[in-house]
Amino acid sequence: MVRAIPAAVERAAENLLSQQDARGYWCAELTADTTLESDYILLQLWMHPPHNGVWNPPTMRLVQKAAQSILARQLPDGGFNIY
Repeated sequence: MVRAIPAAVERAAENLLSQQDARGYWCAELTADTTLESDYILLQLWMHPPHNGVWNPPTMRLVQKAAQSILARQLPDGGFNIY
């Protein structure tokens, strides 16, 4: 098995190089789950806590946009993808 490591490393390097742009960089689609939006909403809640049971952060428009983005990616079974 240890003898197979150099060949595996060579194949991995060849695969990466085959995907490299001629100008020297790699480019791929950047995807993510809803974690970033969820983290943003939680950060806003910490930074701007509710007062007297009302939550109205100065970033409410962005919070609502993040929440809409999360809900738009909800799966038919009610769950969410995780990456």
